[in-house]
Amino acid sequence: MHHNNNKTLLSYLENNVSARGEQLAYIFLADGETEKGTLTYRQLNEKALAIAAHLQQLAKVGDRLLLCYEPGLDFICGFLGCLYAGMIAVPAYPLRSNRHAQRLFAMVENCMPALILGTKESLALMQTEALFASATYVLTVIHPPRFFGFFAIHVRFYRNTKRRHGEPWQCDCESPSHL
Repeated sequence: MHHNNNKTLLSYLENNVSARGEQLAYIFLADGETEKGTLTYRQLNEKALAIAAHLQQLAKVGDRLLLCYEPGLDFICGFLGCLYAGMIAVPAYPLRSNRHAQRLFAMVENCMPALILGTKESLALMQTEALFASATYVLTVIHPPRFFGFFAIHVRFYRNTKRRHGEPWQCDCESPSHL
């Protein structure tokens, strides 16, 4: 998926990967002061592409995906992964208490997402609620140094493969030996 010279978020990211790949793209400050994580432009792009490749196996271009992440680097990677996959990201705050379940359920009913993305922590309460029993969840986790876990039915590591201009995004799949 090569982006033309229009100023899109993905073309901006791709340009920065080429020009300054190892420079920091994001520093996440948990409380506004304490550094909780960082991503270089290259790491961000690789993680977003890996997520996109996985999403393309689970949903179709144009599908809506509900992103239920806490603020942080996971959200950024999930959001950009949706864009690379050609899917519509619908950000939502994760369920933090049962009394907010109706609000989040209304969002789910309204956007009818093909998948709900998040981390184990951000989706834990949602997965226990009967209102969301029929949802399909994709848990994304950032693993250093360049591996990403996707937990659906199986746990697998995905690594981005090289592609030619115009080819779809794909990934190689490996089952980690330590699981």
